Amino acid sequence: MLIAWGLLAAAFVPLITVYALGRRPSEATALVMMGTGIAVFLLWRELGLSHLAYEAMPAIVAGLAVYFVVPTRLRNRASNT
Repeated sequence: MLIAWGLLAAAFVPLITVYALGRRPSEATALVMMGTGIAVFLLWRELGLSHLAYEAMPAIVAGLAVYFVVPTRLRNRASNT
């Protein structure tokens, strides 16, 4: 049962956080954020790292990183060309 709640948190908390901050990610960014959170959750669990932190925490951080880091890098790359 905790796995289901953790997966829900990994998928939706980063997106809800971004919306709460008044930002509007594109559909593609939102899908990548959700997919990244789910993938990190499952990978964290598969690697047996649950003793370090509950799986949802690194998954949520990864989903937020997709929104805040990736678009910034793409903007920097576009301005350098």
